[in-house]
This record gives sequence, C-alpha cells and structure tokens, in this order.
Amino acid sequence: MLAAMRGHLSEAVKHALSGADLHQRDATGRTALELAVEAEKRDTALALLLIATAKFTKPLPSPLPVPLLQRLQGWLGQAGAEKENAMGVLLQQYQGHLARGPALPADAPPQIAAAVVEMLAWAARHGLCALIDRLVEVLTQHAGGALPLPLVACARSSGGLTVLHALVMCGKGAAVTALLAALPPHAAASLRECRDLRGRSAAQAGCTCALLPSGTEHLPPGRQPGELAGWEPMAGEDSRRAFGEQREALQHTEAVSQL
Repeated sequence: MLAAMRGHLSEAVKHALSGADLHQRDATGRTALELAVEAEKRDTALALLLIATAKFTKPLPSPLPVPLLQRLQGWLGQAGAEKENAMGVLLQQYQGHLARGPALPADAPPQIAAAVVEMLAWAARHGLCALIDRLVEVLTQHAGGALPLPLVACARSSGGLTVLHALVMCGKGAAVTALLAALPPHAAASLRECRDLRGRSAAQAGCTCALLPSGTEHLPPGRQPGELAGWEPMAGEDSRRAFGEQREALQHTEAVSQL
C-alpha cells in the first residue's frame, strides 16, 4: 500500500507479482490502485492496473470511483492504439456505474458522459472500430436513462468536442441521426452549432457532408474524413497503405506547387 501511494514503482510491482492481494483495502477502504491514482503516481497506477487485470484481459473486480477512472483515462489517452484493451477495462467500469441507475450519485452521470465522449474521440483518432461500437452501444443503451439526453448533449471532451463531433468523426451516421431526432429541435440546432476549442462545429471538423445535412466541405484526393482535422484514418491495413501513397503524392504535388 505504501509503495503504491508513494509511487515506488519497482517495489509496488515486485509485491504485486509476488502474489500480494491487489484488491485488499486499507482502513479507509481504498486499494493499492486507488491510492496510486489518488496520489497521481501515474506509472505505478498503470502498472498495477496492468497486473490487476492480467494485462487487460479481465475486468477489475470492484468499481473505482468515477474521478479516478477519468484520471486513469487521461493517462491512457496520452498513449496510442496499443492501449485499446486498457480503455476497454475502463469502459466496463463506467458501464458498471451506469447499471446502478437511480443509485448513481448525482455528480457521476455528467462525469461519465464526458468520459464517454473523450473515449470516443480517442478511439476515432486511432481507428479503433470495435471500441467505437462498444461506446456507441453504451450511449444507445443509457441515453435517456442513466445518461439523460440533455446531459449527453452538454458533455464535452478536453478538446471541447461534443458527442456530435465524436460520433461524426467515428463515422456513425445512424447514431448522429438518432441523437438529433431524439433531442428537442432547439437543442439539436444548438448542438449542431457547438464548436470545439479549435472553433469548429461538427460539420466543419473534417467530416463527410453525408452525415450532417448542412455539411458542404469536400475532401481533396488522398484525404479521409476527419484527417484534415488531425484525426488518424479509420481503415484496414491495405486501405491505410493506399491512402498513404495518395497522401505522399498529394504532398509532393503541394510542395511542387509552392516552388
């Protein structure tokens, strides 16, 4: 416990791998993982999370407080697509909280809604279609229930993205249509006009015009939806390679035109 709280990585990992009970709680009811996260001992916390979930192949046996989950998510979000399974573990935790329904603390739903939008944006950046599908399923299942629609519409990622931005970037046209249809007209219009920290509405954030009726942007050859806004392409390996070749050709053309 002390090693985790003080961020002594090697000592904490040694105890964990030697069979220490990672689910044991101290006098205040906190596990070693919770203590590490609370103390902002990033490396120690992520190492304990890895060990406690058998390399992210099984869920945590007990729920972590939502603010601690968000902190873990922020750390994992700094990494790449290799953290997909770890994000999946956190998503299971969020789902567990949402399953509590009316018993959920009042401050938890807005935190979870923001976390889901953040995770959608992260998954879109890395083209993690399976994780995206799981996140959309969570929204579909709980929107209007544990996650009231007005709350979902107000949720923002750290970059100011709304759920609409995130769904568009994920290419989830059906979910976009369903969300806008479920909201009152004024709320839907307001959501469509919301802008991220870069000043872009969902229709302007590098999305295809087919998803939002007001979209008028057209992509240059060799670009994918969302790529102009800094998002990584969502495609298979062959498609990525083909787009890469087109991108190189486009960059060469652009460079020549500037000479």
